Amino acid sequence: MESLIVFAKAPVEGKVKTRLGADTPLSTSQICRLYNAFLQDTLRTASLCKGRRIFLNFTPPGSADMMETLALKSIPRNRLAIFPQEGDSFHARIGFAFKQARAMGATSCVMIGSDSPTLSPRILDDAFDTLNSRGGAALGPSGEGGLYLIGLSGEIQPDFEKIFGHGAELLNFSRWLREENIPFSLLEEVGDVDVAHDLVSVAAHIVAMENTGNKGSGFPANTARIMDELKITIVRDNGTRSKRVVLGE
Repeated sequence: MESLIVFAKAPVEGKVKTRLGADTPLSTSQICRLYNAFLQDTLRTASLCKGRRIFLNFTPPGSADMMETLALKSIPRNRLAIFPQEGDSFHARIGFAFKQARAMGATSCVMIGSDSPTLSPRILDDAFDTLNSRGGAALGPSGEGGLYLIGLSGEIQPDFEKIFGHGAELLNFSRWLREENIPFSLLEEVGDVDVAHDLVSVAAHIVAMENTGNKGSGFPANTARIMDELKITIVRDNGTRSKRVVLGE
């Protein structure tokens, strides 16, 4: 069974995307609103992919009701399974989520985060198609050697501590797959949002998508709306190529 895992935090003020507060003018309340939009767009994208089962693996544990309410806005109950993340570390929680999905009948598993609002359903379907036709793995590269997507077929289970514990995840993962002689495909790059320059890239991308006049099914409408409400704008410092986010200009 094709299964999509959405690995997400509940949108609680002061607990999400905290690094954005250090290098943007966004308040903790505004950051939470923005992240909530990322999450809702992610869940909408998940609902449009071919995955028969969608696992929402969330943290913190006490936010089940909140996450279920958000998920059911986009995902039919008969496709949805909601579980708290389990494990003492980030890499342990990722490993457990894959094992849990397989125990519930998944044969091809694709995992995404909740901070890539421009991710399209087509890319998720491409990942599933790759796993179904070739087996092995599918990796979605984000900026700075990170990953926005991990797809695994069958019983493939890497040591996620070695992948996420040091260095660049994309390099570590691809090196491990090569050493294990496991076929894998690279999907197109998609940005995720952790720090200010990530937000610059994603905000510009979303405005460009709007300007095409072709807002397809994967258009991140929630994020676009919050960006407009917050009046998020990108400016360049005089005499430099450095870009930054400002509000209300």
